[in-house]
Amino acid sequence: MKSLVFARAWELFRQYEISFSLALTISWADCKADELQEQINIAESMAFNYQAVKKLKEVQYCLIKKLSVLKSQIKLKSPSGYVGSNNDGAKYYYGVGRYSGD
Repeated sequence: MKSLVFARAWELFRQYEISFSLALTISWADCKADELQEQINIAESMAFNYQAVKKLKEVQYCLIKKLSVLKSQIKLKSPSGYVGSNNDGAKYYYGVGRYSGD
């Protein structure tokens, strides 16, 4: 699992240009959520204790909630650069409203 976490973290780090710490945290949470889902499936198939399954689902819910917050911190980038058009530099150089973006 450790190599999968690091491989995914490097992928996120390169693709979205975020800090490696954030990429590692997101990657770990992704892998942990998948692992928890497998444990829940096994526990439900074995007619395990209801309270144990409920606790696993609560942990999974908290982890997924944390993961969505972490993913919202990522600045999405397309492979070719920024998504959309960012003319902030031209706006400050030419003045607000003077740059047409042609």
